[in-house]
Amino acid sequence: MRFNTRMIRKLFLFTIFFFTFILEVPVQGQGNSPDEYKAAIAKADEYFKKGDYINAKSSYQYASRLSPEDQYPKDRLAETVVKLREKMARMEEYTAVLTEADNFYRKKEYEQAIGKYREASKIIPSEGYPEEKIREIEGVKDEARKKQVAYDDAIHRADKFVKYRKYEEAIESYRLAAETLPAEEYPRTRIEELEIELEALVEARNAYESIIDNADRLYSLKYYENAKGEYQKAADARPEDEYPKSMIAEIDKLLVKKTEFDKLVEAGDAQYMDKQLESAKQQYQRALKIYPSESYPRDMIDKINAEKHVRILTLGKPNEYLHGHKSGLVDQIDLGIDLTSLDQCIEIVLGGDVEERTDLAADSLQVRSGRDCVQHRVLGA
Repeated sequence: MRFNTRMIRKLFLFTIFFFTFILEVPVQGQGNSPDEYKAAIAKADEYFKKGDYINAKSSYQYASRLSPEDQYPKDRLAETVVKLREKMARMEEYTAVLTEADNFYRKKEYEQAIGKYREASKIIPSEGYPEEKIREIEGVKDEARKKQVAYDDAIHRADKFVKYRKYEEAIESYRLAAETLPAEEYPRTRIEELEIELEALVEARNAYESIIDNADRLYSLKYYENAKGEYQKAADARPEDEYPKSMIAEIDKLLVKKTEFDKLVEAGDAQYMDKQLESAKQQYQRALKIYPSESYPRDMIDKINAEKHVRILTLGKPNEYLHGHKSGLVDQIDLGIDLTSLDQCIEIVLGGDVEERTDLAADSLQVRSGRDCVQHRVLGA
């Protein structure tokens, strides 16, 4: 059972009072033999030597009653009373210092408490309470040091996560720090700030993904200008993301081809309206080289073929599309090789007869050339 300083003081004073005053009452019926007197003196001296002044006082009083004429027990009794008073004074000092130490301990002012406990221990070295409290404080301080190390480590990791914008990991580390040292305000403040920022980031991410989805949809529909605008919004929102920038670059390439395609189709349409059917067909065929899957140039070529009574001969590698016979006869030859000149095409068609080739060319031959040395020849009937 642990006693506080006030209880110790009261108990000590009560003990002194009891032995000083109660035991001074003469003991009735005591004998006064010399042996008994010697035994009482020996016992009293033993108590005095051990510092047990209360029992020493009682024993000297008893010896003095056994031999009232003997001065020794009286002198020793007076000396014992002085020692008791000195001990009482030390106890008073000890109690006062111990009270200060306990007050510092309750306030968690541990360094001041340790100093006072050590001071009390010097006043009465035999008392174990001050040393016990010192060991307890050292344990508290050691636990506090461990918590501080854990707290500092959690804060360091959390701050580092924030630096790299890993907010969810940062919040977890700040929470660990707050649990380690609940009195600290910093981790709780940072958690509140990051939760607000994280919510804003989630909203921004959702908005960004929505823009990308819309841009991809427009791109798949070949609405390139509109898609480019959406990708640009995404690139502005997240400059570090490469995807929208790569799509913008891809669209720019497609728009160059589309511009060329549109110009060829526009030129073909104009020549068709002017009844320049052969020239118009050339424009449509060039447009098909850019976008072979587009139906409009092919439809216009078929329309021109249906309107002209001619024989049409094409040479290509390979034939990327086939034209049906309309009013004109269409022969499409897949050579399987690239031709290097117009003369080569003529020689293949006419079998190398240069004289016939020249006559036909002068009479009714119209020739046009396309990409990759693919030659198309239109011969009059």
